[in-house]
Formats: sequence, structure tokens, C-alpha cells
Amino acid sequence: MPNPYDAGDYLSLEELGQLAKRRRREDGETQEDAAAALRVEQSNISRAESGRSNAKDVLFRLIRHYTELDVESEPHYRLVEK
Repeated sequence: MPNPYDAGDYLSLEELGQLAKRRRREDGETQEDAAAALRVEQSNISRAESGRSNAKDVLFRLIRHYTELDVESEPHYRLVEK
């Protein structure tokens, strides 16, 4: 499925979480798989995919892992090319 977002788009944490979750699922991976790849607990993946602000670092790592994009976090959350 094509990515509905492009570099330069501004997204909320919730939208970033939805993007990470969709791409992870498209890759056929579970939250446990993602946690192992990022070397974090599965609960951190769940919080990140929910857009919780206390899991921003994990969320940004998920975006980098599952897409060709990165996230600039200042002053807003913006997708950028890697």
C-alpha cells in the first residue's frame, strides 16, 4: 500500500503512530518483532503506535525502521527524507 504521507508533511503523534503501525503490519511483523529489532520492550512499541508523548523516541525509530522517512521534531513533527 502506498504511503499516504510525503516528506515535508506535518503530522500529529497519533498520525505518526498510525503510519508506523500500518507499515509494520504491511511488513508482516508483530509488535514483538518490532521490539526485538529496536531492542525495546513490546509495551514501548504499543505506546509509540498509540502516539503517546512518552514514547516519541521509540516512535521516531519505528518510522525510520519501517519507512524511507525520518521525523524532525522541532517545532512540529515533520517527515523528511532519510
